Amino acid sequence: MLTALLSKAQNSYPSKQIIGKDTVICSTVGQQKKYLEWKTDRDECREISAKQSNTIFLMDSLIKAQSKQITYFQNQTFYFDKLVKKQDESIVLATEKFKIIETAFKVESKRNRKSKFIIGLTTGTVTLALIGLVTYKLIK
Repeated sequence: MLTALLSKAQNSYPSKQIIGKDTVICSTVGQQKKYLEWKTDRDECREISAKQSNTIFLMDSLIKAQSKQITYFQNQTFYFDKLVKKQDESIVLATEKFKIIETAFKVESKRNRKSKFIIGLTTGTVTLALIGLVTYKLIK
């Protein structure tokens, strides 16, 4: 029986033979080697494809994580800028208050100096007048 199959297979390769209920494919050794090369290449391609799919999945996960981090940093920058703006406004407000207080202090200082000068002058004049009067009464 194998001889019959071998002789049939030599006429046209590969050939499909049905023996009873079984199907047999007859081919040459060279064809079998080529088939094994193709199968090995296909298996390698599937393995590479699986690795690349896994790599793509990991890269997508990394991109999503980095996008979240970028959004977080953008929010931080937004709130930092807002904080700096409020701080600048506070500095301007404090500077204005300082200028108002400084002006009021200068006005009050001038007023106090004038009051002290007038009081000193008045006290001095009255004291001299009293001394002069006392001296006049004593001498007289």
